[in-house]
Amino acid sequence: MSSEGRALGFTLVEVLVAFAAVALVLTVGFELLVGAARGTAAAELRQRAHMVAEAVLAEAELDLRSHAGSSTGRIDDVTWQREVGPYHGVKASSPGAASLLHPYEIRVTARWPGGSLTLTRLALASAE
Repeated sequence: MSSEGRALGFTLVEVLVAFAAVALVLTVGFELLVGAARGTAAAELRQRAHMVAEAVLAEAELDLRSHAGSSTGRIDDVTWQREVGPYHGVKASSPGAASLLHPYEIRVTARWPGGSLTLTRLALASAE
């Protein structure tokens, strides 16, 4: 074969090296996509857990006295635990103020496969 004929095509080794390079790039790209999908799923689950915790907090704020104590529940993949009780962190500035409003602490912990979060809120209930 003349040198002109060899210059027009690729050798078998060159073709194999090119295929190996393409396979390597595709493998790395696929792994990146899979990792991104896992991260997105984890973020969505955390966001769902946060929404559940916020909803449970809001429900307790509607009627603090009836939700006093501890309760648990489950929504989809998220289990939650709510604790509502008197808040003892501050003292009333005057004797009359203590009888008007009662501070409560609401603590909600949401757990899902792979993590958990806790939200705490203070709320006031009128004395009745």
